[in-house]
Amino acid sequence: MLVLAAVLFALTARAQTYALNTIPNPRLVDGGFITDAAQLLGPAKSVIDARLRALEQRSGAEVAVVILPSIGDAVPKQFATALFEAWGIGKKQQNNGVLILHVLDQRRVEIETGYGVEGALPDVKCHWLIDEVVIPAFKRAQFAEGHEALTRGIEYGLEHPNAGRDELLNSAALSGTFAAVPVPKFALTPPAAPADADARMLQRVMPTPFHLLPMVLLLVLGRRRRRVHHALYPNPLKRPRTKTGVLSVCVSIVWIGLVFWAAVGQLVWLHHVAAVLVLGVSPLIHGDYLRTARLAARRHAPRSCPRCRAALTRLPDGEAEQLEQWQAIEELLGAFDYDVWSCACGERQVFCYDGAKPRAACAACHHHTTTRERVVTQAATLNSTGEATITTRCEFCEHEVIEHEVLPRLDPPSSSGSGGSSDSSSSSSFGGGSSGGGGAGGSY
Repeated sequence: MLVLAAVLFALTARAQTYALNTIPNPRLVDGGFITDAAQLLGPAKSVIDARLRALEQRSGAEVAVVILPSIGDAVPKQFATALFEAWGIGKKQQNNGVLILHVLDQRRVEIETGYGVEGALPDVKCHWLIDEVVIPAFKRAQFAEGHEALTRGIEYGLEHPNAGRDELLNSAALSGTFAAVPVPKFALTPPAAPADADARMLQRVMPTPFHLLPMVLLLVLGRRRRRVHHALYPNPLKRPRTKTGVLSVCVSIVWIGLVFWAAVGQLVWLHHVAAVLVLGVSPLIHGDYLRTARLAARRHAPRSCPRCRAALTRLPDGEAEQLEQWQAIEELLGAFDYDVWSCACGERQVFCYDGAKPRAACAACHHHTTTRERVVTQAATLNSTGEATITTRCEFCEHEVIEHEVLPRLDPPSSSGSGGSSDSSSSSSFGGGSSGGGGAGGSY
């Protein structure tokens, strides 16, 4: 399955997908503030980075720019918040950090701000910069100029907290200095009209009635298996668990996912994989159903006395006096479920079935009448190990086995708030600030 997933991902991926722990931290790479994984800025990168370095030296504010080809199915706003926290953008006491996240395949740009800059750069000012400066430039594929203008506007807003709308937008006006940089095709291609996209998607993913047959087969087999399992063990308290029904449901869900994936990606061979999956699992479920049905029929079938040939009578459930003492204990503990059949001539037959709670056999009497108790006698600390006592006791012969378990020392609490990758754990490369959740975003 892992190989199949890797092949499908390679066939459907359009751009390199980044996660939090795979994004290069610019402070660790070159001491700058820009990660341009899509190679979108060209010569403008050095100009923008020089401005952000000078801003940090003058005011201590840290503005990071991250441009990524793809983040998969992650939501850009949530991704920006998580990345802000992981890197700790801004000084720890002032929380004066700003993150600009640009995701090309989702055609989305986000501004994430720290608590300390929300007074100088409130959400409304971020919306002005996104809607009236960045989005128009990005729609014309002027990505370098758009980012350069956005950073100029943020710089001006941080240093002039009382600046109004016109003053802020004039400071961020496009300079027209940088030439266009070739960008990936999926970053420039405008999205299709929503109605047309919905119509094409509906036409490609709608399964035929034939596609529903394997799912119905699996669900019917799983339900029949559950029914005969209940017939084999009428008492719910003595009924062992079965995984066949869960298996049929899981396979049905995987099968539906493969069929829709094949329809969306137009991968005809994936339909064959889904069919092989169903055809391979169905005999297993059906074979288990037949075996359980035979056991259920055999358990409830009439029996005759081997001595006088008269019909045997099944005693009601719970007739412990008809069992040996160890058998009664095993049934009480749930290790086995016993049926007792008796005859008027004195003949008695006992039949054993699996119980709901399997027990280990006693080392002395070899009956499945053991109980296990684990008690922590000494708790583990940061400086020393602990100890636990495991007592295995036989309820029939009272034989006991005592074992001692060493508990490992507790791990010290992590000093990093991110608790993630090597880049995020080195978030001290920035100032250790935290996000305030403010900012703005927009699609182009």
